Amino acid sequence: MDKRSKLTTGFVTLVVSLMALAFWLWPNPLDLGLSFGEVTPLNDAWQTESGEVLTLPVDLALPSHRVHTISRVLPPSFSETRILLVRGSLQSVQVTLDDQVIYRVWYEDENTLHASAWHMIEVPSNSAGRTINLTFYSPYEAMSGRLNEISYGLSSSIHGHIFAMYAHRLMIGFFILFLGLFIVMLTFFSPLIRAKGYVHIGFFLAAISFWILGESRMLQYVTSSPVIIGSVSYLSLALIPIPMALYINHHVLRKPFLIFYVLFFLYIVNFFFVVLMQAFGVADFFETVLMTLSFIVIGMVIAFGVIFYERYVMKITANHDFTHALSIIFVFTLLEFGVFLLGDFTVTSRFLLLGVIILSIFVSINLIEYLVERVRSGYEKDMYARLAYTDMLTGGKTRLAFQENLAAHLEQRAEIPLRLVYFDFNDLKTINDTFGHLVGDQALIHGFNCMKSSFGRYGEMYRLGGDEFACLIAENIPSFETLLNEFNQALKIENKTTAYKISVAIGYTDYQPEHDLTPEHLMKRADALMYANKALKKQA
Repeated sequence: MDKRSKLTTGFVTLVVSLMALAFWLWPNPLDLGLSFGEVTPLNDAWQTESGEVLTLPVDLALPSHRVHTISRVLPPSFSETRILLVRGSLQSVQVTLDDQVIYRVWYEDENTLHASAWHMIEVPSNSAGRTINLTFYSPYEAMSGRLNEISYGLSSSIHGHIFAMYAHRLMIGFFILFLGLFIVMLTFFSPLIRAKGYVHIGFFLAAISFWILGESRMLQYVTSSPVIIGSVSYLSLALIPIPMALYINHHVLRKPFLIFYVLFFLYIVNFFFVVLMQAFGVADFFETVLMTLSFIVIGMVIAFGVIFYERYVMKITANHDFTHALSIIFVFTLLEFGVFLLGDFTVTSRFLLLGVIILSIFVSINLIEYLVERVRSGYEKDMYARLAYTDMLTGGKTRLAFQENLAAHLEQRAEIPLRLVYFDFNDLKTINDTFGHLVGDQALIHGFNCMKSSFGRYGEMYRLGGDEFACLIAENIPSFETLLNEFNQALKIENKTTAYKISVAIGYTDYQPEHDLTPEHLMKRADALMYANKALKKQA
């Protein structure tokens, strides 16, 4: 990528990044306006079992495994059937109306995979004035006393509200998944793209997309499996650094470093460790996520340390185009790591998701620029090939094309009859001297068109240089005299329309395998016959 392209990419990435940052951190929550009715908050007047009055959201800071209940009297609007919307954060949820259980999703088995999910509870009509009780349980201390906002409305309103607030995350996840898979597919068709390491970037984006889908709060609309909903974020997070370690080691740094092979092995071990800890009930995904984030941060610190060493100590600046985009991911990963340590799960995935969006923009621009450059260079290569093999004056093929095609005929198609015809214009110098070179060029074009209309139907026409032309005929054709008569007749018709007379000497010979050991043998014989014909025409 040249300096101008780097500046363009950097500028566009910076502008879009600032726009995305402003959009993402806007004080009001994102609402796409897709709601299909009113959704009413129900966050006040809740009471704990001890009588404490709460306004949601709130964190009661309870120990793990503590079952706790909040309750309140339903307002008059619950005289009609309503849907109560509750967000459970890795929690079991039970809802009772007075003493009747109307909803229950309870993870009774300690080895059951807990998942954060939407709970949509249908509250029957005539429930106004009755007491509703929400009971929560979580095996994790960080989630045990967490109570999220609660709202209610019609079914269509509730679904519309969820889509309005979170559908953009689902769309971003699928877009990045498509981008990653598209890049991986491109590498199978283009060795040049594969050589630049885009396959690692493609798998990196695909892994990130699954993490985004898992954190979108919309995965329930894609699958109803609690196993998938509860595991996809953690597993994809453990997979994300694997392709990136390979990419940095082989395509960002000038030479591979042993430490990145160690990191690559560590990330694979961590992935299987996380899976096995969950499978055997030793530690849940949520309990190992801090370890995974720590390994990612350690890897990034090492990566930037090595890049800094190459650039500022060893003064190596090659192939660091991706470093700036990687820096963005590093900053947002640190922010994500920080809010996780602080236990502020209300903005979980927000920072890292923004970094991924910016990275995807950079990768898209970089890939488009590379593809455009490949198309442009391919076009230039094709143009130069046409210049090398096509005569610009007549449109026939050049001497280079003639030599290559003749050699190929003799090597591969010796069993097919091959005839070489030579043409040479008589007295072209007289036409040039009398009428000028532009008219002489027109005479060449008219004469070539006559050759093409007769001989060109059966073979390829070439301009060997100046006023010399040839035709290679590799098929059975009518008698040579028939083609010669057609050619001479075409010349007569042409000569009636010009102030000059076109005359062409012709010599031809057939390929003789026993004598023509090289192309030069055949060319020399045809050339001699053509000059003999030229001498006869001069005598006439």
